[in-house]
Amino acid sequence: MFDENKYRKKRYWENPEKKRKYQEEWRKNNPEKIKAIAKRAYRKKISLNKNWNKEWYAKHAELSRKRCREANRERRRKILLHYSNNTLTCKLCNFSDVRALCLDHINNNGAEERRRSKKPTGNSFYSYLIKQGFPEGYQVLCANCNMIKEDERVKAKLNE
Repeated sequence: MFDENKYRKKRYWENPEKKRKYQEEWRKNNPEKIKAIAKRAYRKKISLNKNWNKEWYAKHAELSRKRCREANRERRRKILLHYSNNTLTCKLCNFSDVRALCLDHINNNGAEERRRSKKPTGNSFYSYLIKQGFPEGYQVLCANCNMIKEDERVKAKLNE
């Protein structure tokens, strides 16, 4: 019985350089077909990945949430360490309970900055800061000092 695949392989290995040149020429002459083939392959891959991701998450939802929480905690810790000069303490009162430490805009321009540049908030903001290489203009304060600073800012604004 005739085996077409065997025949093609044999022909290819008889003259691989000729086959390679033919394929190269065909690709050069048919860019639209190449794009269409690549597009179909990409869509198929994406479709398979989406299904696989959904199935995996359905089976491992709790594990996925746990990993996400751990990554968020580690990202926050990294930010707080950097902006507190590796001390994990409030800049004003040296309070050191990580649960109450937060990031503060030194120039009191947080709301303005968010409106102007559409920067993310929360954990996405921590990722943004890391990707930007820890830009200047932030400090670590405890929740108390942060609220006191905000209260003084608002009072000063009202007294102007």
